[in-house]
Amino acid sequence: MHAYKLTAKVPANRRLVLEVPDGIPPGLVEILVLIPESATEIHELEDRIDLEAFRKAKEEPGEDIAGEDLKAELDL
Repeated sequence: MHAYKLTAKVPANRRLVLEVPDGIPPGLVEILVLIPESATEIHELEDRIDLEAFRKAKEEPGEDIAGEDLKAELDL
């Protein structure tokens, strides 16, 4: 058994659509949902989502982002 961590935001219609990594073969999977219990946990989750988006954007060609601008954007 392998474990993959995927992060998603549940929309108002509560229908979740995920894109899974190429390493996950077609077939049956079990999904575990973790719900943040506090505002702190929600902010930590949002920060991780922002960081993952940044990492993806960094892999794609585009304009450079200054380190200080990034820190300000992520409230670090």
